[in-house]
Amino acid sequence: MEPCGWYGTVVELVVSVDNFSSGYIVQAGCVMDRDPTQLRSEISQLIKKQIDALGKETFGGATDAEHREYLQRQTRIDELYGDLQRLKSAA
Repeated sequence: MEPCGWYGTVVELVVSVDNFSSGYIVQAGCVMDRDPTQLRSEISQLIKKQIDALGKETFGGATDAEHREYLQRQTRIDELYGDLQRLKSAA
């Protein structure tokens, strides 16, 4: 493990979400090495998917799998906001 910013040795799982139906791509990495622009971009993409899912649920109903994907995306969005906050605090 390599040192990471102010926190010494910190390794977190960074999940890259391309398509929930194909699963997660998990990489070990350091949150401090992440670019805030990348984090914001991922958040934006996930929020757009959340809006689409809410529309589908409202107007056409969503499957159980789609509801689980919605919840997984929400968890990921929360994690990304936490990462952004840690980067802001460390700056």
